[in-house]
Amino acid sequence: YWPGHGIRLAEGPLVVFLSAIESTPGKGLGFACCGYALAVVDDPSLPVRQWQCRVVDAPPVSFDAIPATAVLRVGEFVVGLAIRTKGVHAGALVRYPAADLARGELGRAEWWTDDGRGWVRQNELGPRGPTFVIDDAGAECSLHWDARTKSYLHVATYGFGATTIGLRSSRSLTEGWSQPVTVYRPPESDGTHAFVYAAKAHPGIPGPSSRDLVITYATNSFEFADLFTEQGQRTLYWPRFVLVGLGDGVP
Repeated sequence: YWPGHGIRLAEGPLVVFLSAIESTPGKGLGFACCGYALAVVDDPSLPVRQWQCRVVDAPPVSFDAIPATAVLRVGEFVVGLAIRTKGVHAGALVRYPAADLARGELGRAEWWTDDGRGWVRQNELGPRGPTFVIDDAGAECSLHWDARTKSYLHVATYGFGATTIGLRSSRSLTEGWSQPVTVYRPPESDGTHAFVYAAKAHPGIPGPSSRDLVITYATNSFEFADLFTEQGQRTLYWPRFVLVGLGDGVP
């Protein structure tokens, strides 16, 4: 399993979405997603060594969209961004009653559609599947409500290898997403074997200014040996932090 995003529910537990991963030797990056599950920690207030974690496998889906690289609480629901795993990582929306997730139950998932039906139970979607509301959401990303700009913000890396960090905004989760605005080009993208990815916003971390948005990204190399050079040990596979200022026009 590969951990995605999680949330501490007011109902008590910590829940974390997991992508089920299988090995694909000699193909792509050597692994592929084959489903998803939910990890539930019933009492995360305990010291970490005392956590009891149970993993609940999700019912299979008949379309290519895996929850959840980003989740947020919206009323009585937890809404997750589900990513297409093949080709461009477009993003669809799925929601679960928070009370269900607190019990580790995934059977009442509802997916967003733009065909007039709105939120539809998974077994009633039909062959068309859900609507992809973001055309390229990134393999890893973040999604949150920003009270300062009164909009939802989506942050991801764009490109593959040498990448930039882009930000999208919308007043609604389900429609009206802007095209990504480049807010930062990591200097590590200029490296010989650049592999820069996993940009995410951290709205819970305050910046020096009230308008700051804290973003992290990951650095790696397509040449594994680079990780063990003197320079690689200093610069690769460490989280990087960036401050982006938000204005009335968002970025």
